[in-house]
Amino acid sequence: MANEKARPPVEFEDKNLEWKTDLPPGYSSPVVWDDKIFLTGSVEDKKELLTICLNRKNGKILWQKSVFPDTLERYTSISNPATNTVVTDGERVITYFASCGLICYNMEGEEQWKHPKSSTKYQNNNGTSPVITGDKLIHLDDEGNDRYLLALDKKTGQVIWKTPFNLLLDQGGQTTPCVYNDIIVVHRVGELAGYSVNEGSKIWSYQILTEAGGSPVMAGNKVVAGCWHNWGEDEEKLKLPDYNDLVQKSDSDKNGRISILELPNDIMLFQRTEIKEIKGTIAPLKEFLWMFDNNNDQEFDREEWEGLLLMKEFYETPPGLIAINSESKGQLSDSALLWTVTKHIPEIPSPIFYKNRVYIIANGGFVTCINPETGNLIYQARVGNPGAYFASPVAANGLLYLFGYNGTLTIIKAGDELKIISQHDFKDNIAATPAIIGNSIYIRTKKGLLAYSD
Repeated sequence: MANEKARPPVEFEDKNLEWKTDLPPGYSSPVVWDDKIFLTGSVEDKKELLTICLNRKNGKILWQKSVFPDTLERYTSISNPATNTVVTDGERVITYFASCGLICYNMEGEEQWKHPKSSTKYQNNNGTSPVITGDKLIHLDDEGNDRYLLALDKKTGQVIWKTPFNLLLDQGGQTTPCVYNDIIVVHRVGELAGYSVNEGSKIWSYQILTEAGGSPVMAGNKVVAGCWHNWGEDEEKLKLPDYNDLVQKSDSDKNGRISILELPNDIMLFQRTEIKEIKGTIAPLKEFLWMFDNNNDQEFDREEWEGLLLMKEFYETPPGLIAINSESKGQLSDSALLWTVTKHIPEIPSPIFYKNRVYIIANGGFVTCINPETGNLIYQARVGNPGAYFASPVAANGLLYLFGYNGTLTIIKAGDELKIISQHDFKDNIAATPAIIGNSIYIRTKKGLLAYSD
């Protein structure tokens, strides 16, 4: 998001710190309405999920409401069951927890309605957030076998329409829908599509190999989405030896097959080369032999190895930051793409459209600037802070704020060449996208919420 009238700080010293409030862990972004800030948190040992309202002026907690689901959704060591960002229209605050569903409060924290659901069973937690448009609350559920786009009456929680999805890829999506005019743009696993706000009917669809981590944005009338998937870029592709060569080098018992003990440790099923320090981003193939071991003998034979090669061929298609005309109709082919960028695509952060340029930040600290009219790459460079990036870029006053998961903020000047203005280390993990209001910026860290002002 961008705020042209805002003048947030570029220095983050004690003199700029308005207040700091410790909070339960959570990855939801702060949402500001007048003098209130809303976000969520979790207390894992109590199975407690909280919706929290703070005073924007001093950071004091005005109210907090808890729910205690029977089971918390499954999540990784770097995620959290309070990942979903709330939405408000100034009369109500609507929270989504993938462990229990949607809950609506008024601005004083009194519960108005609930739309329950069972806890997410997918291997990673669900990061989608609700969206309000007109009288509707829009919710995307892109995990498990029951996938759908949902519109509720924001005042009552009653279902207006529900559009089911067919399963394209057996993975779980994380994105938040984007509403433009009367179109709901959905980036889900295996597809980018537009749906009618009024009816929920599909208007257009483009199928693409994507794990749906980053939400779509608008650049004028163009839909722009980062369609990332593992194995998509050269550095992350699965590198497999020829089966005959593998047997010759590694078949120590000479039975013509490769056992789990014989399989070399350096053959990876997947890897994120820029974020190897994070658990779960590197996976030796031997840990996943069971996926291809059709006869359960703990060995690869030639047929099973060829099955792995076929899967590799399917998945090793280039990812893309893609642009599509929002007024498209029907099932789209590759010819409908206005442009595509295929290198250093963000896994989680959404693109940002600012001052007639599209910017993305990817793992490793790669920032890319693109001309949205042509798709031409203006520049692509490292910002000097490697590692993982989960927070989406925000912009104001001609500057872009890029937060690394390691807690380092890099501020760059908007323009056609990379110019770094400053960097600051907050010495705490940052995964939530910050909020800029006026001359203040609100930064959610792992431990709390910080308010800085110029």
